[in-house]
Amino acid sequence: MSFYKSIDEMPIYNWNKVIEKGDYSFVSKDCVLINGAEEAFANLYNEYLDTFGINPTLLDIVELQNEITLYKIDIALGQKSLTALLHLAEFKLKQKLESKQTNTNDAIIHVEKYMGFAIDEHKTTVLKYYKYLKALENGR
Repeated sequence: MSFYKSIDEMPIYNWNKVIEKGDYSFVSKDCVLINGAEEAFANLYNEYLDTFGINPTLLDIVELQNEITLYKIDIALGQKSLTALLHLAEFKLKQKLESKQTNTNDAIIHVEKYMGFAIDEHKTTVLKYYKYLKALENGR
């Protein structure tokens, strides 16, 4: 049993399963959860960020997560009046995460339409898929 070592070999199907479900077993080539899977995915994700940069939607999600953490700390320190703002931020985060799931499926459909062929998510690598997506965004 071994992990995918690069986004140039990991299928987009596996990548999406890890991103959407948090299931690190998909980092393994045999889709079995083994020790070190989370670290292996962190390395793959760093490679993705080095290659493509951070997605604006993801940046929004990270900022909301940070905001929620700060509200929780302030509430724990006695500022109970921030509870409504915490719930609002959590609601916004939930909406963003649901929207991101829909966007993933829509993106695959748009890439297939633009490229003129169906993408086999089990064979198309993360690197190739995101290059297709970049080309679509750039109008090429």
